[in-house]
Amino acid sequence: MKTRPLLLLLLVAAQNLWAEPPAMQWQALSPEIQQVLGQFEENWPSLSPRQRQQLKSLGEK
Repeated sequence: MKTRPLLLLLLVAAQNLWAEPPAMQWQALSPEIQQVLGQFEENWPSLSPRQRQQLKSLGEK
């Protein structure tokens, strides 16, 4: 059935068109918060898997 892949492609394209780019979300934040988030992203790879899991679970609460 060829219509199913075409429909999925159309849905993905529509979602991408209406989605707000991440850069725009960052620009709406204050410079202080942008700085903290930037430091957090830089330090994320150096965290242990346990620390990452703890932070993820805090974010879900």
